[in-house]
Amino acid sequence: VDNVNFWSQTQKRIRQNNAYENNDILIKWQNDNFFFKFAWKSIERYVPNALNIIGYGPYEFADGPFIVPFNLSRKQNIISRSFTAGYRNQISNLEWGISANYNEESKAYAFQNISQLQLSQTLTSWSAALKIWSRYESKRFGFQLDGEYKLGNRNLLEFLVNYSHEKLEIYGNGMRDEMKFVPDNVTYRPEFQQTLFNVQLQDTITLDNNESFFLTASVKYNLSRIFGARPLEHSHVSSTNQDIYQTNSKYTWQVALKKTFGDTFALRATYGTYYRLLNLYEIAGDGVGILPQTSTDTGTRGQQLFPEPEEGKQWDISAMFHTRWFNSDTNITLTYYGRSSKKILHLFKMAYNYMSYSNAISGKVTGLELEASIAWEKFDILMSGTLQNTRMKRRDMNWGSDRLTYPVNLPYTPEKQAYVRMNIRPIKELSLFAELNYTGEMPTSYNQDNHDFLEKITTVGFGAKATLPYGFELVVGVRDFFNKEPKQRVFSKTYYTADPIAFADFNADYPGQGRTIYVTLTYSY
Repeated sequence: VDNVNFWSQTQKRIRQNNAYENNDILIKWQNDNFFFKFAWKSIERYVPNALNIIGYGPYEFADGPFIVPFNLSRKQNIISRSFTAGYRNQISNLEWGISANYNEESKAYAFQNISQLQLSQTLTSWSAALKIWSRYESKRFGFQLDGEYKLGNRNLLEFLVNYSHEKLEIYGNGMRDEMKFVPDNVTYRPEFQQTLFNVQLQDTITLDNNESFFLTASVKYNLSRIFGARPLEHSHVSSTNQDIYQTNSKYTWQVALKKTFGDTFALRATYGTYYRLLNLYEIAGDGVGILPQTSTDTGTRGQQLFPEPEEGKQWDISAMFHTRWFNSDTNITLTYYGRSSKKILHLFKMAYNYMSYSNAISGKVTGLELEASIAWEKFDILMSGTLQNTRMKRRDMNWGSDRLTYPVNLPYTPEKQAYVRMNIRPIKELSLFAELNYTGEMPTSYNQDNHDFLEKITTVGFGAKATLPYGFELVVGVRDFFNKEPKQRVFSKTYYTADPIAFADFNADYPGQGRTIYVTLTYSY
């Protein structure tokens, strides 16, 4: 492409490598006490590449040809099988149940249109571990025990215990052979294992004779044990890079109050602590664009620990209204909420097409949420909206920084969101609907002084749902009718310019799908 304007990326783009095919089977049988369930799922998906090639600047050459072929076709196949069996019963005031489950999953990923020799000659960055091909093989077993016991007419005691153990084997270029481009302090490990154990006890007490005032208190215990096998013996792995283990556990609690005032008004409030454990997906990635984190702490050279669980405090206050308004059945819920968090788990872009989970961010979030439904006999409206304010800090991961913190944005988290859906039922068997989605502008980077942000967008969709004879139901619709998503722009704000939009204007990393027509036929018997 000649005469490229670096800061004005307005050329038409054609979406590539976005195809997918999903197939699944679910078989379930149950009676009054026993149930059995088998599920099989197959996902075949192509993986698109970001238009923002380097990660810190827009490029016109997103569709090629290039000296370095970034627009490569990549594909992942996922096959999972799971089996669950359970038993439930009630003895006097005790209702209880127990279940066990087993799951196997295989994720296979590889390039489709370039040889390994070409990659080694032209793309050394792609030749790092797991960049050319990968296969993730996991097996997971778990069980759960839950129940509730009525202690008189005013007290309901509930309990939950669950346990799981998962083993993940990883295969791929640079994993079980010579790792030529990976430093010796990486967390790329051929095997991971994780054990999770959780216990929850909850008590709901009725505080008055009218059954209008309730107190609910709960306590939880969460435990996680993670194992990562050392990389196999070869010259590029340090002898200090041995098997690693990490154990995390914590008690958390929560208190909730609810008061109803007749049939028209209710107040609800909760306050407590939370503890979010990691899972193997967040530790080991998916073998495609999410990979194990290469650095969690500058002081752990060669003997690295995994990211740590997220924890903090959270609260919310809600007011709920139910009334008749202009002959309609109206429900409105207004919620004010907040959360103060440490070690927030988030995706961090390490390089082009390479993201890892990290928890170097802490901060506070407050928000206001409105939900409303207004229903008449042949017409109803559903509405929701959120205003959210985030105040985040990130720990400096650079060598010698001594973990200094600085303010940052929380990427891809909008301050404003809204949704409206209208349904019209001219006859009993037919429903026509229209919906509107609004998402406010949101940052795509952490830097507050010089950062990119995705512009606000409003999309509109239409459709119809028809109930047909013999148990059939047909839904026909179109989302993003005005095709706004592919035209969504990314702008840059910087302290160097008075006008933030004048600094840069380019395509989103992954343009939206845009106008989509869909047809769904359901048969029930």
